[in-house]
Parts: sequence; structure tokens; C-alpha cells
Amino acid sequence: MLTRFLERAVAATARRPWPVLAVVALLVLASGLFAARNFDMSTDTVSLISPDTDWRRNEAEVSKAFPRVDTSVAIVVDGKTPELAEDAAIRLANALDEDKANFSSVDRPDGGDFFDRNGLLFASLPEVQETTQKLIDAQPLLGGLALDSTLHGIGEALATAAGGAADDPADPAMARLEQPLTGLHKAITAKLDGKAAYFSWQQMFASGTGDLKPQMRRVILTQPVFDFSDLQPASRAVAAIREYAEKLGITEANGVNIGITGEAPLGDEEFGSIEENIGLVGLLMALAMLLTLWFATRSGKITAAIAITIVAGLVITLAGGLAAAGSLNVISIAFIPLFVGLGVDFGIQVSVRFNAERWAGAGLQAALERAAVGVGAPILLAAAAICLALVAFLPTDYTGLAELGIISAFGMVVALV
Repeated sequence: MLTRFLERAVAATARRPWPVLAVVALLVLASGLFAARNFDMSTDTVSLISPDTDWRRNEAEVSKAFPRVDTSVAIVVDGKTPELAEDAAIRLANALDEDKANFSSVDRPDGGDFFDRNGLLFASLPEVQETTQKLIDAQPLLGGLALDSTLHGIGEALATAAGGAADDPADPAMARLEQPLTGLHKAITAKLDGKAAYFSWQQMFASGTGDLKPQMRRVILTQPVFDFSDLQPASRAVAAIREYAEKLGITEANGVNIGITGEAPLGDEEFGSIEENIGLVGLLMALAMLLTLWFATRSGKITAAIAITIVAGLVITLAGGLAAAGSLNVISIAFIPLFVGLGVDFGIQVSVRFNAERWAGAGLQAALERAAVGVGAPILLAAAAICLALVAFLPTDYTGLAELGIISAFGMVVALV
């Protein structure tokens, strides 16, 4: 009964090729328009597993209580001096915090008002004592600077310190000012010579070791607003960071540079690698497939027929998949190589049998009918087995895999037809 059905179906289409081609062409055109208007793909890997599972519910509760950092973008700000790094971090963090379109939150884990007021509490007692002693020794400079922080005030403070050293050269406090004053002298001399020079008051007065050692690196943690319709969902936020840095003058020429890292940008780089040379790779794969088809069939016409059939079936499957799942994801998109591989295999089997019948002396229509009788049932059995295997994905809570099963099973039906 199955054999008779396949024979009659192929005979009917062979006798009326142009109406069949017209119907299929209209179906492909409608499918293409539907896919173009409704195409949607999400790169959100979180959505690949159903949110109704127990551990996903627990994960959601934990994320509410403790903001996650695995989806954050970390900005590392390095400056030639601690002051430059801190100033750049403050200005950049403030700018990003105002950009709600690209960032949902901006944090300074190593800075801010709390650390400005209470930073000494995190150091050991010897470090605090050493730093405090340095501040006491530098009082002749700090006192003048506190009253007048202009260039005139700096000059007066230096003059006072120099006068104290002249009055009492044996004073240990004055001796300890030698190193910072030497550093200031080198910076001023380099600047007057037209060279890049950087001077840090923190490095002059703070402890040189331990937790109170002046740090020339600052960190900003941001939570970007992801665009999961893009293959690189955090790319817009990363581009905004670079744009703000350039606009604020946070550049290497000004003694500061930034680095961007974190799970989000690293994931973007992984996805972005897919786009590298994708056109060339796709072209080479298509040529390799056509060459394989030609070796299998030894006919340019049959090779073209299989290729056109595969493209038509792929368009119809894409439309059906979008209608069923609503959107594609990073797993369900794998239906494309599955469809192409298995669809080409079906085409080769039919074509090789058709060629054998033609070489045996059968006419065109008779060869088509005999090919359908000879390989139709095995191909039907293979397609049914593949569909059952793919449909077995449906009960899983792994949404991405379930959607792949739906789309690919539908694709096997299309490939069979």
C-alpha cells in the first residue's frame, strides 16, 4: 500500500511538473516573507532552560538577594598616579550611572564615599602608624596646602619647608621630606623640559607598603542592559563605555587607560568569533557540498535540483520553526546543518537510484516512479526514525533542546516531501 502510494504520488507530480513547481514556489515565497518579517533570535543562554524548574526558581531568588556578577562588565582603570586613576574612575562611573539605556547599575567596589572616610580602618595598626607619622612629618607642607592649594600656595609651602630645613638641618622630620621634595623637583623639571611628568601627593605622604599603598588601579562594575537580538548582546554597552572614556579624555595620552573584561564581554567575543570570515567559510562549505553532490550524481542538473530543493525546504522549515517556537536560540539554530545534511542525503539516494534506472533504459517518468518505489520506503523509515528521536527532546526542561527537536522534526517531514 505504501509503495503504491509513493509511486502514484511521484507519477502525479511528474506528469504535472509546472503546476507542482508553481505551488512549491508560492509556498517558498510565502515562507520566506513570513520568516523575514518574523525572524527573531535570542542569544540569552539563561532562557535555554525553563524558569519553572525548582533550581531556576531558587536561582532567581538568590539573584534578587545577591546581585549577580557573572553577567557584569568590569572596567579596569589604570592611571600613572593614584589621583589620575581615581579621578577617571569617578568621572566615568558618574557618566555611566546616568546612562540608564545601556546600564542598569554601576558600582565602585574599591572606592567611593565609604572608603574615602573609613579606608584607614582596613589597614593594620603598623601601617596606620607609619602613614600617620608621614602625615605628621609633612605638616609643614600640608598646612600651607590646606590654606592655599594654588600654585602660589605650593610655592609658599615649599619655601616654608626649605626654611625649616635651613634653620635646623638635624631635624629628622626635615630629613624625611627629602625624598618627596626630590620627586616633586623631578616632575617640575621634566614638565619644564616639555616631557610628560606625573606627580602624586598620595605617593609622597602615604605608606609605601600593605593595604595603604597607593593603588594606581580602580575597578568599576556595571550591569549592562543586554540586547539579546544581537549576536553580541553586551556590545552596545561596551561601545558606550569606550565612547564615554574618549569623550571624558580618559586616554593614554592623559596618563590613564581602561580595560574592559567580565563574563559578558568575554561571551560576546566567543559569539563574535562566529562572525569572523563567516562569508568565506559558508562559501567554501557550499562549494564542498556541491562538489560532493556532483561526485555522487555525475550530473550538473541533478546537483542543481538537489541544491534548489534543499534551499526551498530550508526556507519552509525556518518559517515553520518560527511559527512554532516564536524565535530561535543558540541551540535551535542547529536545525540548519541537520536539515542540510539529512536533506542532501535523501536527495543523493533518490538521485543515484534515478540515474541507475535511466542507465538501465527507463524513460524519464518511469525512472522517477521506479526510484520512488525503490528507495521511497527506506527513506520514509529513516525520516520517521529521525523524527521520533528528535521528538524525544520535547519533554525536557531544557527549552533550547526542546525547540531544536520541534523544528528539526518538522524539517525532516519537509525534507521527506
